Amino acid sequence: MKALMLHSENSAVGYYRIWQPAKYLKKTGWDIARTPDEHKVMPIDGKGSYEELLQGSDIIVMQRPDNPDLLALLPAMRDHADAPYVFEIDDNIYDVSEASSSYKYWYPGSPLIEIAEMFMKDANAITVTTQELADVYSRHNKNVYILPNYQDPDVWKVDKPEHHPDRLIIGWAGSDTHYDDLKMIWKPIKKFLRNYPNAIFKVIGANCDFLQDHQQVRIITDWVHVSEYPQTLADFNFDIGLTPIVNRPFNLSKSNIKWQEYSMLEVPTIASNVGPYKCIDHGKTGFLANDDLTWYHNLTKLADDVELRKRIGKQAKQKVLKDYNIKSKIGLWNDTYRKIIRDYKS
Repeated sequence: MKALMLHSENSAVGYYRIWQPAKYLKKTGWDIARTPDEHKVMPIDGKGSYEELLQGSDIIVMQRPDNPDLLALLPAMRDHADAPYVFEIDDNIYDVSEASSSYKYWYPGSPLIEIAEMFMKDANAITVTTQELADVYSRHNKNVYILPNYQDPDVWKVDKPEHHPDRLIIGWAGSDTHYDDLKMIWKPIKKFLRNYPNAIFKVIGANCDFLQDHQQVRIITDWVHVSEYPQTLADFNFDIGLTPIVNRPFNLSKSNIKWQEYSMLEVPTIASNVGPYKCIDHGKTGFLANDDLTWYHNLTKLADDVELRKRIGKQAKQKVLKDYNIKSKIGLWNDTYRKIIRDYKS
């Protein structure tokens, strides 16, 4: 079997949804063709680039394309290869926050939403990360399959710096689309920083206005290639990782990816007690917070107990290795893609 797998973002989205499954499908015997990591979707330049990649493909997987020219090209590719094409999407495009940098593209009635809907309706199947997303997009296509986000243990074999006993680092890592999420926990964090003068709050990837000019906040927005991210995250040396999310449809459709990543470094997580993070076993594989009081309580509990942090971190990593390991879960991709191919051929 051969899969042509095309990413639209050379970032974590491209990595988790295209590059990583492509790597492990290849290990199971699939032939994989895709654009180079450093490129987004290949430009339509008339030079036959897609035709070369398409040769012999049994399935075409396209990650959330937003190029209107591809609306004509993808059906032509399907006809040329006599192979189904799959629309891969991992966000709820109908509920992007107005505070998000992505809102200028994905607002109600935007041209990109119209294009995405046309792709979804024409595709032979849609793949998503969560049941919530499957529910959102099933109105466009009856063939929706859930392929969750998982971790590749090999990429997390990193060098971890020594922890300094006289300093505590709480941290958050993400993108500038999470303004509302960080704003939600700023009050308990300020209280925590005031009562723990040895603590630092490192914010990776977002430079929110309310975080600026606080002497215990460190904001890092330097971009790193996704292949360097595990080591970079380890270098930030978090003692506690935070995953706040506002309770709204967009976030309820997300996966528990931040908890997975922190856990692979044995960093204990405090997360909002909603949606994807309800997977956390409170007090065993992380802590769940419902309001300002529980955010603050969980922060102090972990801050005051080094052994608790170590225990929670180790237990969380074991949970991820057991239940969120791409090495043992790649069969889901294999079975799903083969079913889509069979249905197309029947």
